[in-house]
Amino acid sequence: MSIELTANYDVSMHVGNVMYFEDCHELHICGPDGSLNVGGVDADDMMQCIRNCICANSNILGRFKQPWSEKSVKEVHEALGKYLATKEEVAK
Repeated sequence: MSIELTANYDVSMHVGNVMYFEDCHELHICGPDGSLNVGGVDADDMMQCIRNCICANSNILGRFKQPWSEKSVKEVHEALGKYLATKEEVAK
């Protein structure tokens, strides 16, 4: 059962991990002080979030605090390259 909320909430927490579950259409944010699940989030919503984070004039690139974040940028780049290459092969 889901509840449709018509109010806005601001939540502040120490984030330990952020995960997306496609099968559940859910964004899960957890940390030492609790967790937050946001339902109704589909792949298009996640792509819009990614686009907003990295393509905006004021983006997150270069603002990382953790060393593994740079490695994650490379992983995303490689995954996008594979995805786009597959799309180009199909289009031929």
